[in-house]
Amino acid sequence: MVKLRGIEINVISQFDICKLPEYAATTSNDTDPFRTADRPEKHAPPSYTTATCYIPIYPGSQIWLEYTIDGPHPAGASYFFKLFVNGMVVTSWDCTAKHGFHGKMMYNLVHEGRGQVKRQALKFGDGIGNGQGEDIMSVHVYRIEKRVRVREIEEGTGRVNIGAPRTDGLR
Repeated sequence: MVKLRGIEINVISQFDICKLPEYAATTSNDTDPFRTADRPEKHAPPSYTTATCYIPIYPGSQIWLEYTIDGPHPAGASYFFKLFVNGMVVTSWDCTAKHGFHGKMMYNLVHEGRGQVKRQALKFGDGIGNGQGEDIMSVHVYRIEKRVRVREIEEGTGRVNIGAPRTDGLR
């Protein structure tokens, strides 16, 4: 799907068992004819490098992320991936030499409260609705020096029901 600085991330659907095609993201130009040239832009570009694309959805389809980080890698290199849906953290995982700097992320852990954590597959929603608006799924990648286990998990962590008709999927 997207490759930037040697890091490639693909979204795969259970219906195709292949990478979903990507479409170039268009830059939104301000076409307001009354805009003055000296007025600053509404949205400043991020200070970090990003790669953006659009993908089609298959309603009800389970999806997973496949990732690869090209070498050469420095000794002790580790990477941390964080999945966001509409700006809210869904899950995170690491990638090290132990994993061969590639792998798949298929499930999310959801904290249900009372010490109960369940595994949940990521899915597109059932497609019922007006089809207006777009959900944004983003993956942030960080270089890390060490791993630290989080002992206390906040209730509701990992839910993927943002704007979705079903509680187990993306819209």
